Amino acid sequence: MLTNVSGNHELSILTSFTNCQLLEKVVLSQKHLNGILPASVGNLTTTLSELDLSSNLIEGTIPLALSNLIKLIALGLSSNKIKGLIPPNIGHMHSLQMLSLDNNALKGPIPLSVYLLVHMFIFYIEHNMLIGSISISINNFTSLQALDLSPNNLSSVLLPSLCELKYLLELYLQDNSFTGHLPLGLGNFTMMIDMDISANKLSGELPASLSKLQILEYLNLSHNTFVGHIPKQLDHMLNLDTIDLSQNNLSGEIPKSLEKLQHILVLDLSFNLLQGEIPSGRKLQTFLPS
Repeated sequence: MLTNVSGNHELSILTSFTNCQLLEKVVLSQKHLNGILPASVGNLTTTLSELDLSSNLIEGTIPLALSNLIKLIALGLSSNKIKGLIPPNIGHMHSLQMLSLDNNALKGPIPLSVYLLVHMFIFYIEHNMLIGSISISINNFTSLQALDLSPNNLSSVLLPSLCELKYLLELYLQDNSFTGHLPLGLGNFTMMIDMDISANKLSGELPASLSKLQILEYLNLSHNTFVGHIPKQLDHMLNLDTIDLSQNNLSGEIPKSLEKLQHILVLDLSFNLLQGEIPSGRKLQTFLPS
């Protein structure tokens, strides 16, 4: 495993490792590496399982030749200055399980070949300038545990196929332009711990199926245009410590059943059309209305 470049901060040093046939891991995060990622990175040994160049000063685009690393399991290029498109042939890296391209300046759509990476369990592309939609083929990620697409400029409806990712633990879609209703299939996310779909253009009512997320701890659906009542069944989500439904068009009364939430620390229902009394039993009696 390579973890040190002895003060050499030029990315061209990667070229010198192309003859290291037994090299399995290159972990050079936070090494102040600068320059453009050379196409020769694709000539590294095909036995390479991990390439981590995150948190450096890398510029330019992701070379197409990177897809030659067909046995790569983990690719980390996050927190650099990489621009341009996600390579359309990235799906050739069929062994990938972890893909982190977040915190760069990537643009354009998510290439369809990404959805060929059927072994993926971590997919981070947040804080870029990506556009377009999520493909119906996202259900190919049958083992996915963490998905972060926020914030970008993505604008599709939330497809029912997204809800087939039953092993998801973390879902972050905030600060995009997703439209339509929340899929009824959200109840399939029975292993979900964090869900943030705030600051989009979602509408319709909150489905009662949300209550099936019984180990969920963090729920943020704020800054959308949801209407209707707050589902009283939310009291089934006993692990919740944060509920943010602010900045919507929710109406009716605040369900008294929310008093059953023993772990709640943050409850923000502000800037809606709610009426009636504020529940104050149990844990909620420590809250001050604002």
